[in-house]
Amino acid sequence: MFILQMLMSLELESQLIEYKLSKGFVSDVSKTEDSDRLVNLLINRNVNIDCLVNNVGISDENVRLSELDVDSWRKIYDTNVVGPMYLTKLVFERMMKEKGGNIIFLSSVHQDVIRRFPSYSASKGALKMAIQELALELAPYDIRVNGIAPGYTGEEEKQHQDT
Repeated sequence: MFILQMLMSLELESQLIEYKLSKGFVSDVSKTEDSDRLVNLLINRNVNIDCLVNNVGISDENVRLSELDVDSWRKIYDTNVVGPMYLTKLVFERMMKEKGGNIIFLSSVHQDVIRRFPSYSASKGALKMAIQELALELAPYDIRVNGIAPGYTGEEEKQHQDT
C-alpha cells in the first residue's frame, strides 16, 4: 500500500521503509504544479495508488473582521481546501482505472466548533462538505472517502534524567 501525505516527517519515512510496502512523498499541496509532478512521478514508476491521506492545514492569527486579510484567506483556502481537492482529483483518475481505493481527509473539530480563527474554521467547514459530496460521487467507483476531524491533542514530553 502506498500512502501519500502532504507533509511527512523524515522519522516516519524511515519507519515506513522497514515495511517495504509504503513510501512517503513530500509536496506543497497549495501548488498545483507540485501535485502534478508528484502524481506524474508515481505514474512513471507504475505505482498503484490505493490510499490517499490528505493531512494538511494552516491558519492565521486574525480573529476580528476589522483585521480581514484577503490574501491570507486565499492562502488558507488554497492550502486547506483547493490543494487537497486538486490532488484528490488527480489520484481519483488513477484509482478509477485501478478499480477502487481509499481517500482520507484529516480535517478539524473546528469544522463544527468555533475556534475564533474564522478563516481556518471556514476552510475546514468547506472541506467537510466537500468530503461528504465526494463520498457520494466516488462510491460507484469503489472508492471510499472519509473525513477525520480531531481536536487538540497533547503529547507528553520525554524527561531525560541524568543517572
